[in-house]
Order: sequence, then C-alpha cells, then structure tokens
Amino acid sequence: MTACVGVTRNALAPNVPRALADACRRLGVRHRLVELNVLTTTLHPEPGVHDMDGPVAVDFLSPTLFYWQAQAVLAVKVLEMQGCRMLNSADASLMADDKAATALALRKASVAQVATTAVTADFEQVKFAATAYGYPVVIKRTSGAQGRWVRLARDDGELARATAELLEEGPGAILVQPVGGKRLGESVRVIVTAGAVRAATLRHAAGGEWRSNIGAGGSQAPTELTEAERDLAVAAANAIGLGHAGIDLLRSAAGPVVLEVNSCPDFTSMTPYVDDDLAAVVIEQTLGLGAKS
Repeated sequence: MTACVGVTRNALAPNVPRALADACRRLGVRHRLVELNVLTTTLHPEPGVHDMDGPVAVDFLSPTLFYWQAQAVLAVKVLEMQGCRMLNSADASLMADDKAATALALRKASVAQVATTAVTADFEQVKFAATAYGYPVVIKRTSGAQGRWVRLARDDGELARATAELLEEGPGAILVQPVGGKRLGESVRVIVTAGAVRAATLRHAAGGEWRSNIGAGGSQAPTELTEAERDLAVAAANAIGLGHAGIDLLRSAAGPVVLEVNSCPDFTSMTPYVDDDLAAVVIEQTLGLGAKS
C-alpha cells in the first residue's frame, strides 16, 4: 500500500489543511484528515492513537499547531515513536508555539531578534520593563496566533489597559518588546521549507490597525529579500528545529531581526504573489523525508 500523509486540522488554521489536502489530491498522494480535537492516545501498555474513525496510522504528518490541545501533543509524540515522519517534530512545534522558548532558542543560536523581556502578570513589573525600553512597546502572551493576545501601548494608561486585557485570558507570563522595525505596522513574512526560502511578502497593517497580520485586514505584496534576510530566516527555522516555518522579520535600522517564528504558517494568502505551489512543496518535502530515512 502506498504511503499515507496525515493532514492535521486545527480550528485556528482552517485554510492550511484544505490547501494541503488539495495538494495531495493534485499530486495523487494518499492522505487522511486528522482532527486534532478528537484524538485519544493510549499511553500504556501499547501506545496508539485513535480518532472517531478508529486507529490513526499514517506514515507522514503535516505541520501542526498545538494551542490548548495537550492531547494532540501526546498523540503526535506517539506517532513519532511509531516511525511517522514530519517536517516539524512535536517538540519543535511546541517551542515555536511558546514565544519565550523561541526567544531563548534564537539567543542560543545567536540569531538576531527583537529585544524581549519576560515578566510575571503584574502591572508594576510590566511597567518596569516597558519603562526600560521606552514607549511605544508591544506586550503579548507567550502563546497566540494571527495577532491574538498582542497589544501596543504608547503610555502608562494604554499599558495598564493592555495588561488587564491580557490577564482576562488567564494567568501566565507577559512578554514586553520595543517596537523593533523602522515602520510600525510593517513586517516581512518568509516561508522556509526544508531549509530553503520558498516565498516572501512585505506586509502592511490596515488603516487604524498597527498589526500587519493578514487576518486583521493587512495587505501584502511580493518583496525581494536581501542575502542577510534570507540567511536570517533560514537560521531562525533551524534554531527552532523546524523543517517548515513562517518567519516574521522586521527591517530595523540595525538590519533585519526576527519578530516571530510560526510552525504552521497560513501561507494560503501568499499564493497569488509567488510562482511555487507552496502546498505542493510542503507535501513533496514531507514525502522526501522517507527517502532520507
């Protein structure tokens, strides 16, 4: 029987699995949709993964988001134990999902990044870190996607409101960062797959918005990367251990710096601006792992 690719589905990123499943059909690759929210895992005596349709037995697994789905983390780790191959290991994806862990890994690998301070969820500590950087600052939770749980503060009043809003979501560390780019509301999204840059766009925030996320109404256009930007994006993916990643860069006065690393980037909005079939690239490079084993 031919190899089967498991295409994971997550409510936070519905477009990517649809694109990957379509790519599998175009390429004639056998695939199975894996619903992360219904996975159950037997841990002992015989590890195994099941969903509503029975055992999940796949040879390859697509890139995955784990936000608030601890049972999916266990399932993917068991699939790894069983020999399932994937561009992004469970541990690498978890690191990318945790912005503080990402910052530490980038620092260890000497990858240029936006300055970051982690503090407890206490306004006085958040204020102390913000004052050290100088306004405006960005504060965010250590986990989040598509611009969620990220706030801009231009003074103490905005910082207090932003901190309170983030704390409403529950306890946890808060990250404080200066505005690192030359222009607020501008960033570069780079897709790196199997160690190579596959696509890049320059993103701008919509009117009245400071985040450049496409989901928040931002726009994008193709952009030419400098050699330093290409090298930085690849180095960031390697530092986290990701075979597929979306790297957000800022063009600062001192040169490019990494803002965030995403383990399951929504590349579908970029397809009009690139020549490559990005979904097909992900599937082909995932299948290529079989040739390397």
